[in-house]
Amino acid sequence: MAASGGNIEWSTTVKPILTALYGPFFDKNDAVEIIQAIIKSESEFQNHDDTNDLFYTCFACLSAHFISINANNLPADQLGTACDAFRIILGQILKKLSEAGLSYDDTTNTAAPNVSVKQLLLPIVGLCGIDGGGLPQSDLVILTSLLKSAKLPSNVNTPDTQVAKSSVIPSPILASQSSTNAPTNTQRRSDALLEQLTMPLRNPVSSTAQTHPVPGVMTPGSKDTMDSAKDGNGSQQASIDMKKWVASTCASLLMELRAGSVVLKVCSSLPCLQRYLNRWQNAKESAVAPQFNSDVTLLHFLVNEVHVCRLALSLPCLEPFTPERIAALSDVATAWLLCCATAQASLHPKDEESEQQTAALVESALSLYNTVGDTFKQSTRAGGYVYQNHLMIGAWVLLCGLHHALAGAPGPAAPNSPAKVPSRPYNLTKMQQGLSVVWVALGGRCLAWTSALLSDARLEALSASSVPTSTSAAPAPLQILAHHTAHQRELRIAAAAPLHQ
Repeated sequence: MAASGGNIEWSTTVKPILTALYGPFFDKNDAVEIIQAIIKSESEFQNHDDTNDLFYTCFACLSAHFISINANNLPADQLGTACDAFRIILGQILKKLSEAGLSYDDTTNTAAPNVSVKQLLLPIVGLCGIDGGGLPQSDLVILTSLLKSAKLPSNVNTPDTQVAKSSVIPSPILASQSSTNAPTNTQRRSDALLEQLTMPLRNPVSSTAQTHPVPGVMTPGSKDTMDSAKDGNGSQQASIDMKKWVASTCASLLMELRAGSVVLKVCSSLPCLQRYLNRWQNAKESAVAPQFNSDVTLLHFLVNEVHVCRLALSLPCLEPFTPERIAALSDVATAWLLCCATAQASLHPKDEESEQQTAALVESALSLYNTVGDTFKQSTRAGGYVYQNHLMIGAWVLLCGLHHALAGAPGPAAPNSPAKVPSRPYNLTKMQQGLSVVWVALGGRCLAWTSALLSDARLEALSASSVPTSTSAAPAPLQILAHHTAHQRELRIAAAAPLHQ
C-alpha cells in the first residue's frame, strides 16, 4: 500500500486513520498533518481519475469524522488552514452526493461505488455538531477496509507555497515550518501571535473562536486523554468553543458550496421513496385520496431511506428558501407521511417483525414532518401561510389513511354483486380490534394539526366582516405555496373523510 504523491507520503498520512479504529492513536499532531495533506492535494481532490475516486472519497469521510470528534485539539494557529481543508473535503463529499442524487440507476458510473449515501452524510452531520452525526463503528470498519484496498494516488505535484495556503492571507506559522531551519521557541511564539492577529482577516468565521491557544483537550479515544483530565473548567470551555467554531465554519461552507439543492435532490431521488412521491403528486393534482397499497418487503429499505432523509434535512443548508425549494421540501416530507400511513394501513396484525419496522418508520416520518414544519415556521422567507398549508396537508393525508384503515373507503365492487353504500357507519368494536398503538400516535398527531387549523379558522371567523363567497367556500387545493383562507383549509380537512359518522 506504500505510495507517495509529490510531497505527500500517503502511506504515512493515512496511518493514523487506519490505526484509530483499533486504538487511541489519533492525536492533535495527526489532525494537523492530515489537514496539511488535504491542503497539498487540493487539486487532486478536485480533479482525479476514477481509479482514485474511492481513495479520495473514503479519505475525505474518515478525515471529517476523526477531525470532528477531535475538534478540540485543533491548534488555534491552524484554524485558517483547517477551514480550507474543510472546504476541500466537504466539496468531495458533496460531489459524490450530487452524483448519487442525479442518478441512482446509472450503472455506468463506477466512481466510489461502495460508499453509501448514509456514509457520505454522517461525517458532514458530525462536523456540523448535530446529534446523531459521526460514523458508527460498523461504518468505520467498512470505510477503513475500503481505504486499505483503494488505489493510492501515484503523483501529486505540489508546489511548496501551496502548503501555506489559507483563506486570504498565507498562514505565517505554516510558512515558518516550511523553511529548512527548524524554528526556535521564540520564533514559534512570534508566529503564533501573528497568526492570532491576522486570523480575522483570513477567515471572519474564525474570529468567533477563542483568541487564546486551545489546550489539548482530547476525546476518550485519543492519546492525550489522561493529560486532559487534569485540566479544569477553562479547558472544557475551550473544547466547547472550538467545537462550536468547527460547526459554524462548516455550516457557512455548506451554504457557500450550495449544499441545500444537493441534499434535496438526494432525498427526492431515493428509489423506494419515488413511488410514494408519485402517489403524492397524483393526489395533489387531483385532490383525491391516494392509494394505500403497501409492499411489506420494502419496509427495511424504507426505514434506511427515512434515516438518510433525516440526516440530510438536519444539515443547516436549506436556507435561503426559494419557492422551488419550499415545494421540493414539502413534497419529500409529505411523501414520507404518506409512506408511514400506507405501511400502517396495510399491516397484517400478526406480523410482529413488520410491526416493529413500521413503528420505527412512523416515528421517523412523523419526526421528519415536524422538523420540516418547524423549519417553515421559523424561516423568515417562508410566510406563515406556508406553515398552515403544511399542517393542512399533513392532517389531510393522515385522515385519508385513517379512513382507509377503518374500511370506510369505498373499494372495487365484486362482479355480479349489489352495489354497497360506501359511507356506512363505523363498527366501533371492529375499529378497536384493528387499531394498533401506532395508529393512536398517528391519530393523535392528526388531531393536534387539525386543532391548530380550527383555532386559526375560529380567529378568522371572529374577525371576518363579510359573508364568505362561493370562491372562498371552495376547499383549498393541496399546494404548499398557495394562499388560502383558514375556512378553505377547514373545508379541505372536512372533505378528507366523513367525519359526521
